[in-house]
Amino acid sequence: MNEHTVKKLCIILAVAITVTVATFLAFAYTRFYYVRDLSIAGLVEAPESYDGTHVKLHGYIVEASYTFGPKYVLKDNLTKEAEIPLGGKEGPEEIDLEPYVSFVWHARFDNYTKIRDAEVAIVGYVYYTGSTIDAPSYYLEVETIRPPLPREEAIEISRNAKLVKEGLAIAYGSGVDADYYNSSMVERLQKSHLREIFIGVPEGHAVWEVTWMINKGVGGYLVIVIIDAETGTIIHETMGVAFD
Repeated sequence: MNEHTVKKLCIILAVAITVTVATFLAFAYTRFYYVRDLSIAGLVEAPESYDGTHVKLHGYIVEASYTFGPKYVLKDNLTKEAEIPLGGKEGPEEIDLEPYVSFVWHARFDNYTKIRDAEVAIVGYVYYTGSTIDAPSYYLEVETIRPPLPREEAIEISRNAKLVKEGLAIAYGSGVDADYYNSSMVERLQKSHLREIFIGVPEGHAVWEVTWMINKGVGGYLVIVIIDAETGTIIHETMGVAFD
């Protein structure tokens, strides 16, 4: 085997090793670090195709009273059938879902009792267990839960909006209020005449609408700031109506 052939084989071997390592790293990243942001409705259409997938879902945690099946499920809307059972890791890493429950479902009367109106973002792994008679064929192993941004924190973040800073700098006095809109309400607002304000909200996210009243002594105006209730990001700011 001459020197040229040896060099050629070394190059081929190096390329093969590089491709193998890159493929492994890509698989490892996809499997353990990359998180797919999905809707519950999209996931439950074909849960077997997401078996072992690392996902983020948004919705309400509901405490169910099924005779057989999970104690907790995640629903994106109480008027829709789409839901996914929630399971947690056992041992020291186990996550208590009870503090995040928004509704309790009563099977006997087929209605809900509202505990709180708070969507959550849940990260975890989907597992498909196959067809079963008395239990769901899939579930989400909960890894982390992120509750919505508190009202006070949303107001504090809104102070960093450019229009709010400018208004407070000249204000004789000011007032502030904040309204929470869940993802279903955001979807409706995105189809209304307020579309421009809410169009930048990511799918499935809730928001805080923080309204500042800038009083200039004689007259004034409103500033509206839209904040992502999951990430705390300022999505939009705009001047509201003026008042005398």
